[in-house]
Amino acid sequence: MTIKGLSLLSTVALLTGCTHTTMTDKANTVNVAAAIEHPAKITTSQLGSKIRFVPLETSDTSLIGNNWQIAFTDDRAIVANIGAEAGVLVFDLADGRFLNRIGQVGQGPEDYAAPFFFIDPATSQLVFMSGTGGYIGFSPDGKCNGTVLPGYKVRDAIMLALSDSIAFTADKEDENSREIIFKTMRTNSEPVDSFIAFKGEPWGHFPHHYDGPTTKGQFNSPLRHSTQAINYTLNKGNITIHGDVFPMSAGKNAIFKEAMCDTLYRFTPSALVPELVFDMGGHNYPVGELNHRSVKPEDLIVTAVTLTPRKAVFGVSRGWVEDADHTLYIGTYDRQTGETRMALASEGITDDLGGFIPFAPAFSNPKGDLIGIITTEDIEEWYEEHPDFPRPDWLNTLQDDANPVLVIVSE
Repeated sequence: MTIKGLSLLSTVALLTGCTHTTMTDKANTVNVAAAIEHPAKITTSQLGSKIRFVPLETSDTSLIGNNWQIAFTDDRAIVANIGAEAGVLVFDLADGRFLNRIGQVGQGPEDYAAPFFFIDPATSQLVFMSGTGGYIGFSPDGKCNGTVLPGYKVRDAIMLALSDSIAFTADKEDENSREIIFKTMRTNSEPVDSFIAFKGEPWGHFPHHYDGPTTKGQFNSPLRHSTQAINYTLNKGNITIHGDVFPMSAGKNAIFKEAMCDTLYRFTPSALVPELVFDMGGHNYPVGELNHRSVKPEDLIVTAVTLTPRKAVFGVSRGWVEDADHTLYIGTYDRQTGETRMALASEGITDDLGGFIPFAPAFSNPKGDLIGIITTEDIEEWYEEHPDFPRPDWLNTLQDDANPVLVIVSE
């Protein structure tokens, strides 16, 4: 069985399984501790040899709203509009042309319950929660492929990867535990195998009830528009950090990231294998101490990661992300040479290939392109602070309310 990988997000069923141990494997080590003491300039030419700017077509039928999420195949950008104009839009990665819509929100047999989806990079099939329960698949051209995993009911967990007729799922029984169950399912919902990762390990205290005024907060990484936000709750001056999990992919591998954790894990049918380890030089915030102690000013926290088979781009905070004295960094790691670079997030990644404004890629696609997103608000903010910065010709045709621009860096 070969895992085909995953992009974006969805929700799935509550599962149980038999016990296995977490596998160990030689993982790449990102030397954050050494690199962060000597910040260096990071350029797009260190990430690839080519860069393209692709404005997504803006029209009455392809307008992206204020609340959206995005995922990529090798040749498509697929946008989930969330809110009043909920739906899924497909654009061509080559030139940004709007191609088609995918399905609609509803309760019919070919409807989805919400525009959230994940993609199997091997087939480019999109999988949604069906409007009638279970899962439904669509091709990027909008064709409905019918029920996926028939008979499998949707409850509360996270779908993490798809491989042919096999889905990996996860569930946390307890907010105070790292114990997560991964279960392999055939299309007829019969279990093939399952294992428990981090068996018996704590995940810090997470209160189930709050008294008095309570505020929900969210920190978005220096990798702008990343979906890997750090969520927290503020109550009576105390901060509770949410132990969220984030699926991602690198080529055909499905990768698992925990909030506040300094290790990324790769899925296999029987265990999690360490894929990338961030060496914080003893200044990591142990995920097992989550909410048992506050984040210290010297603690280093990975805020988000973009991964390909060759490169990693990531955000780091020194200190708690909402403290006034914290410092944000952007880092890169070359998985072939082992080189780690760190730069202040305020400087971003300098675009020496295209000569445009600094940015940081928050996404990748299955073939290994690194993809950043720049909105018209991002561009306006930059030029307000740098009015003499050169303006490329393509920018002069961009309207104020235009859809986002993709910045694609390839080998």
